Amino acid sequence: MTLWRTVRERLIQPLARAQGSPSSIARGSALGTWVAFTPTVGFQMFLVTVLALPLRANIPISIALVWVSNPVTVIPMYYSYYWLGTVVLGMETLGYRAIGASFTEAIVAMGSQEVLRGLGVLGAEVLWPLAVGSVIIATVLAIPAYQVGLRLAARRRARMLREQARAMDVQDPPGEAPASGSQPVPEPETRGGGKPMNNAPADAPPGNLSETTRP
Repeated sequence: MTLWRTVRERLIQPLARAQGSPSSIARGSALGTWVAFTPTVGFQMFLVTVLALPLRANIPISIALVWVSNPVTVIPMYYSYYWLGTVVLGMETLGYRAIGASFTEAIVAMGSQEVLRGLGVLGAEVLWPLAVGSVIIATVLAIPAYQVGLRLAARRRARMLREQARAMDVQDPPGEAPASGSQPVPEPETRGGGKPMNNAPADAPPGNLSETTRP
């Protein structure tokens, strides 16, 4: 599976097909983004599902967005958390190569449900700045994700309403009788040949009927 196909199936299509209110989709966007930028690989899908229930967030959107952190992006993302955390806390920052192998080993361990071993590989001197940096980045990105999700969902709903109104206009064009709820107009009574029984003009005097209308 190519990277573009993965992005399309895991991220773009769920966003395009999302069902629910704009506020629910917006909360799902914010939640999925926040969890995606935390060092919780191996538990992210479970985590967003549990958190989405009390927050009334859109679960498919939340799950789709956690795929932002994937095997291709996770090591650079984790190192950015760590780097920012060391800057904020005033700690010494180790180089990318020096710490990249530790991140890989820890992620593999936590993905295999060996959480304690993965945490032990990193150690407190890495975990603390990693946690601080990830919370900062996740929060900063979750705020615009909420706004973007809200606007996209509102536009999608407005477009669907316009399409529904257009479809109703096509089914029931102006000038035609309504499809239901109307009474048929009665036809004039006819005699055997199908012509009206009285062909006299409307303004003819009552006693001056034509021969064809006399009994």
